[in-house]
Amino acid sequence: MVARVTTSQRSPADEAKLFIDEYAIPSLQKIDGFRGAFFLADREQGTGISITLWEDAAAAEASDHASTARRGLAARMTGAIFESVDTYEVIAQADPLLAPA
Repeated sequence: MVARVTTSQRSPADEAKLFIDEYAIPSLQKIDGFRGAFFLADREQGTGISITLWEDAAAAEASDHASTARRGLAARMTGAIFESVDTYEVIAQADPLLAPA
């Protein structure tokens, strides 16, 4: 699995959440190899981090064009400035929903 980590600033959390709910998540779910996402916000600092998960490096690479377009739309709609976009191999994970009670 591969994670794409994007950092942004100057995006009010409520505006960002609206964009994420109405556009980002539905568009991500249509892309082959998409495995999930986390969207994080620091309301006081006006910063955000998105982590999208992809089946493998090929799926992440195939999603690059759509991801670039989605960031452009987010910038226009929310005022976000995207600082970095990096890709990482996921080497371990723990799913709290599957942890034994």
